[in-house]
Amino acid sequence: NTFAYLTYSQKSFWQIYEESSPFKDNNYNPGIGLGKYTVHGNKLTGAAFLQLQHESNGRTGDESRSWNFLSLTGKYFLNSWISLRAEAWIPYVDGENNKNLIDYKGYGIFSVNVINSSKRWWLSLDITPRKGTGNGNLALGIAYRITKKSYQYTFLQFYNGYSEKLLEYDKYSNYLRIGICLKPDFYSFY
Repeated sequence: NTFAYLTYSQKSFWQIYEESSPFKDNNYNPGIGLGKYTVHGNKLTGAAFLQLQHESNGRTGDESRSWNFLSLTGKYFLNSWISLRAEAWIPYVDGENNKNLIDYKGYGIFSVNVINSSKRWWLSLDITPRKGTGNGNLALGIAYRITKKSYQYTFLQFYNGYSEKLLEYDKYSNYLRIGICLKPDFYSFY
């Protein structure tokens, strides 16, 4: 019951209040992996995934930022509303301009996700431990599903830490943002 899969995610940082509304950075993240869901008593209880991923900002020269990593992810469903996720990365950084990327990016992520019974509201907390004791990146968000049949959400997110965008991975960020996002189903491994 193991399956192969492809993933692709993209983050675009759009500065709508600047003149001509430029994109500050785009981060592309394709991957390929193997996954297995666990079912106990006809109930989905969790999942495990092994994935090879690449993340890059698609630029060349001095602004090029990229890394490759093997990720191992485990997800556990406490019930149909709350899930816990832990992901560990084995990184390979080959870019000349970002050799210390992992010091800011971290070695994995811990997530707690809560969805309400109507599956319209989604709360999320992501903590990414970094090098050193007590260091971490934090993302806290709330999202509202626009229609019952779509995966489009409006969201409000607070981010605190480093490496949110690859171009300025070593600069501290503290943001409160609102936007639109596409999210997979609550029961997926994202």
